[in-house]
Amino acid sequence: ILRNGNIRSIIMRNIRSLKLHSVLTRDLDQKTRTELYDIWQQNITGKNSYEDFTALLGTFDRTYIVRDYSNAGKICATGSYAVLPTDLRINSRQIHIIPTGVAYILPEYQRRGLIHKFFLHMTLRENLLHPFTPLYITINFLTYKYYPAFLRFSEHAYPRYDRPTPDMEKKIMEYYVLHYLNCSDTYDPERGVVQLPQTVKGEALLGVANVSWK
Repeated sequence: ILRNGNIRSIIMRNIRSLKLHSVLTRDLDQKTRTELYDIWQQNITGKNSYEDFTALLGTFDRTYIVRDYSNAGKICATGSYAVLPTDLRINSRQIHIIPTGVAYILPEYQRRGLIHKFFLHMTLRENLLHPFTPLYITINFLTYKYYPAFLRFSEHAYPRYDRPTPDMEKKIMEYYVLHYLNCSDTYDPERGVVQLPQTVKGEALLGVANVSWK
C-alpha cells in the first residue's frame, strides 16, 4: 500500500514527464498529423475522414501538443488556435479574436492542469506579439466538462452563472458565430449555445474571455 507521500511523488514524476510543444500547424509532419487524427477519431462523437480532419486543423495557425516522455512520447493532449482580426473596436483599437479548436485531453491525463497550461502559454505568447491589441479567446465546448476550467482560468471568461455577460462579449460571440462558425441561424444568444455537426449532444457551449494585458 502506497503512503500519501509516495503517491504525491509518483504524481509529480508523471507531471514532470509531460512536455508541451508549440508548433506552426503547417509544419506538423505526417506522423504527428496521423497521431492527432487517431486521438480525434477515438474520442470525438461524429467521425470525420482524415482529409476533413486535416482541413479543419489547417484553419488554425498554431498547434499545441503535450507528450508523455514516461510513455514513449505518447501524445496525451492537443489544442490549436488562430489569431484573426475583426470589424469590432475598443477605443479605436481593432479587436482580434483567438478561436481555439481541434482539442482533446486523453481521459487518463485529465485533471492535471493541462487546459490551464494551454491557455496560459497561448495568452502569454500572443500578448507579447500583440501588446496593444485587444485580444479575446473564443471557444466552443463540444462537451461541458471542460467549461469550469475555462471559468477558473480567467475572471473575464463568459458566460458565467454569477453575473451577466457584458455587451462587448456578446458582440464578440455573435461575430464569432457569424464570421467563423458560419452557423448564426442556430445560435441561441440567451443560452450561449450553437448547433454544430460534430457536437456530442447536438449543441456546443460558446465561451469568450478578454485576455489582453492592456
